[in-house]
Amino acid sequence: MPAWQVHGRYRRRLADAPLGAAAVVIEVLVRRFKCPNSHCPAVTFTTSASSPP
Repeated sequence: MPAWQVHGRYRRRLADAPLGAAAVVIEVLVRRFKCPNSHCPAVTFTTSASSPP
């Protein structure tokens, strides 16, 4: 997708119970895109978690 269609970015964090003394946190940077179709009911959308980066 062209860079001009990227609407913004935000971080998603998944935290789990500590593993020993270490905290377990997965952090993903998610891009939000503008829908190029003016008739689309979803003005912006993100990629799904199962999609490769």
